[in-house]
Amino acid sequence: MAPTAWIGAPAPGPHGTPPAGNEREVPGPPLLHEFASAVAELPEARSRLRQWLERSVDDGPARQDLLLAGTELCTEAVQRWAGGRIALRAWVAGPSVFLEVTGPLGWPSDGSVANLADSGSDARCRLRILEHICDEMSTRDSGRARSVRCRWRTPHRATG
Repeated sequence: MAPTAWIGAPAPGPHGTPPAGNEREVPGPPLLHEFASAVAELPEARSRLRQWLERSVDDGPARQDLLLAGTELCTEAVQRWAGGRIALRAWVAGPSVFLEVTGPLGWPSDGSVANLADSGSDARCRLRILEHICDEMSTRDSGRARSVRCRWRTPHRATG
């Protein structure tokens, strides 16, 4: 999968409100989970994402794929962004589910998701998993943070 320009709708604001200038309805509250970049924090991030997916996506196989994608993004972030804070976001916009992980600058170092393929066998494996699950992936730098966003487009029912 070739890296794309920054994809998708802006992340929802607090409490599920659409971001400024976006009048589309955002079904259900988005997920925002911030955690320390430590392996011990990964089970809680996975649990929060699983709970959000159970409320927000009606398709069981889609939930499993998205849980795997989110887990891989968080795992990569913890390995790359040791010692910092990580934010996991998830939301539904139209026919798409978005997953986004944000942490300190450093992954991928050249601002493209393709750089993961050169960063070791574990990272290559995670990239292959994400390539099969996500329709699009992109990265974006903002100040001293970098976000990696994954978009999955398929019919689903938001239940929020």
